[in-house]
Amino acid sequence: MVPAAPEADETTSDAYGYVWVCEECGNDHPKNTPPCDRCGHNQFERQPIEFDEEAVMEEMLGRSEDDSRTSSADIGYLDVIDTRLALMMVGVAALVALLALSYVGIVSVPGIDIGPTGPVEAPGNATEYEGLSLSTVEAEYLVALNERRADEGYDAYEPDDGLGALAERVNKQRVAAAYGDADEPDIQRLINEAELDCDRVGVRQVMIPVSRLDGGSLGSYETESDAARALVESQRAAENGRTGFMDVASNRGGIDVHVAPDDAVYIVIAGC
Repeated sequence: MVPAAPEADETTSDAYGYVWVCEECGNDHPKNTPPCDRCGHNQFERQPIEFDEEAVMEEMLGRSEDDSRTSSADIGYLDVIDTRLALMMVGVAALVALLALSYVGIVSVPGIDIGPTGPVEAPGNATEYEGLSLSTVEAEYLVALNERRADEGYDAYEPDDGLGALAERVNKQRVAAAYGDADEPDIQRLINEAELDCDRVGVRQVMIPVSRLDGGSLGSYETESDAARALVESQRAAENGRTGFMDVASNRGGIDVHVAPDDAVYIVIAGC
């Protein structure tokens, strides 16, 4: 059983703003319990607590005494609370919007890192496969690709580290999705996060199964150059001889080659 609160009596201050004041010296007390702790007088008088409502309003509104603005008599405490609550909600909404834009890579928030910061872990081989350096295969792939583009009258791709990093992120994400439970790459988001100095970025994704490689796997070729040329020819054959390989206006490119667990070769070309 919860005990009931005691009823107010004449010895306590009123809940709505009264104090007990010594009639002799004016010292106030929270209760009617003479004698006065200052002068020893035995008679107290109950008086209301007085305050400047306008000054309180100005303090709640954040105004100083030197502020030339005055509070309107029509503004009440609930109005002030409602205004501050509305401003707080607007601030929260703005923060949420900023974090969302940062997450998709449209804006960068200093000190806040949201979303993946680099390529995900993908099964298979990203650096070396059966004695072949895949970074060298990528470089040779770009050489062979440029030769094909030159045959068609297109500009050669100049290697670009930023586009190469973008190609790697896209490629690892798609391999992780194909052989695991990762999501498919969000190309536009990855392009935004790359912050490339490009008017337009194109991303081409290629998958070459082992059945389309003459040797049966990438490791059957003796050199990285041979492996790269085989990949370009396989891609060209699959596309019925079309050698544009993305936007023909591109003049910078990045390549990523990844060998999956079943020896299929995943390639991403990013150009701008």
